[in-house]
Amino acid sequence: MYIIFGQEIAQEVRDRHVVLELETFVVDGESKTAYCVVPGESIPVSELPDLDRKQRLHQALIDALNKQEFDTVLITIGHLIGSFGGEVDSFYLEIKTRLNQGSHVE
Repeated sequence: MYIIFGQEIAQEVRDRHVVLELETFVVDGESKTAYCVVPGESIPVSELPDLDRKQRLHQALIDALNKQEFDTVLITIGHLIGSFGGEVDSFYLEIKTRLNQGSHVE
């Protein structure tokens, strides 16, 4: 998984790769959104028919995280672990750990 910042760059890369929104951070008073780029070779062929649905589910997770709907986030993580060839699992597990420890993402 590769990390990029910024909507414009994400849009450019999205034409050729799977790009998933991660978190938005405030840096020097400016919002910066991180995206991961999942290399195509990391996604098993068996996962391709379900890829669009998994991308929408990932976005639903991000939307729930931003709305602080943490129960929904935890449930959705359970459905996404192992998706995208496991490339995003470290992100999912980090969010799950933060929520379980009460260190909510603001």
